[in-house]
Amino acid sequence: MPAPAFDLAEALEGVDGRHDRLQRMVEFYFGEAPLLLTQMRAGLQSQDASAIARAAHRLAGTLVYLKAQPALAAARRVDDLGVAGDLQGAAAAISALEHELVLLERALVPHRAQTQRDAGYASTAAT
Repeated sequence: MPAPAFDLAEALEGVDGRHDRLQRMVEFYFGEAPLLLTQMRAGLQSQDASAIARAAHRLAGTLVYLKAQPALAAARRVDDLGVAGDLQGAAAAISALEHELVLLERALVPHRAQTQRDAGYASTAAT
């Protein structure tokens, strides 16, 4: 059985059980992740492995706090490949990361602030 997209209990434990803090973290993720994926794609286009690594590293930092292990592992893989300068490997890893982020976003939607859930969210990762 695959690991859950994120561990709600662990994420809440990390914010002292405060749902309002978890919602802020989730909102931060939804604001940050699409920008970082865009930076990774731009790094691929410009053949800039260090830009890919920087964006993946930043995304991994956010995912740590959400206890989103599958997406975190995928982001760390992109980071490692970017550091190694492996653009071909990074391209494949970014695709895998995007898949994990789609799953994560589905799992996180119920934990967004009510106004954001009412407005809906069209993921930029689902391409």
